[in-house]
Amino acid sequence: MQFKPLFLALTLALAPAAHAANLSDVFRDAQAYDAQYAAARAAWQAGQEKAAQGRAGLLPNVNLGGNLRYNNVDSSLTGGDADFASNGLSVNAAQPLYRRQNQVLYEQSKGQVKIAGMQFQVAEQDLILRVAQAYFDVLQSQDNIDFINAQKAAITEQLAAAKRNFEVGTATITDTHEAQARYDLAVAQEIAEQNNLNIRLRTLEKLVGKPAGALDALIEPAQLKAESGNIDDWAARAADSNLQAEIQRIAKAIADQEVERNRAGHYPTLDAVAGYTVNNNQNFGTTQVDTRIASIGLELNLPIYQ
Repeated sequence: MQFKPLFLALTLALAPAAHAANLSDVFRDAQAYDAQYAAARAAWQAGQEKAAQGRAGLLPNVNLGGNLRYNNVDSSLTGGDADFASNGLSVNAAQPLYRRQNQVLYEQSKGQVKIAGMQFQVAEQDLILRVAQAYFDVLQSQDNIDFINAQKAAITEQLAAAKRNFEVGTATITDTHEAQARYDLAVAQEIAEQNNLNIRLRTLEKLVGKPAGALDALIEPAQLKAESGNIDDWAARAADSNLQAEIQRIAKAIADQEVERNRAGHYPTLDAVAGYTVNNNQNFGTTQVDTRIASIGLELNLPIYQ
């Protein structure tokens, strides 16, 4: 599967750094580890078998059978009593020529394969959003901590100045207490944001299966290109291209075909059949004979009442 435009747009928001992971790196790690995405991949692989299962109804059936028997014949005919062994072997083949039910089932299977692929794309897009959300949450917390640290440094200077001014008598104790309160608030905010960062790092680690490590920072917003178009254009594109909408359209088509498939159960079926049977030492009265029977033809079945 290829990366979606959304993911490519998000990667433009990252600056290259040899020592830090960017969004592409984190996404690849999540693709290899995330259990939800792995389940979606397995479901997609299973969905690919729908086509083979649907096609099977159009392919021939071949059966091989055999028997080995011991026979005890007690007959009222003179000399009709016999004890003997017999055996037989048969091969039968049938090729569907007209089975409307199977044809509709095959068409349904192709739609089911498309749905499986689209559902996997939806899972990939969901993973992109979850990774991007976790990634940018970590960066946001790191920026918040940097801001709080800078703010705390400034408040520390103000607190020191307030204490000095109080000692020389140019400020009141109230000024000192207010500066101390601002400093204590900054410390509390720093602790809260550090806890928030730890939680967000754990969220990112759950996606990639390992410690997040250093992450690339954002570049200047001016270097990003905004998506063009108005809301009506976006709505029209969503109606035409949204995967969930397309899945529902295909699902409706499959449901309509299911009605046709059930209706086709009342249609006649036509098969080409062929067989070859070998029976050895069959008993006909006092005579044991061997037979070879080969047959080929057409078989028509017409449901009258079911």
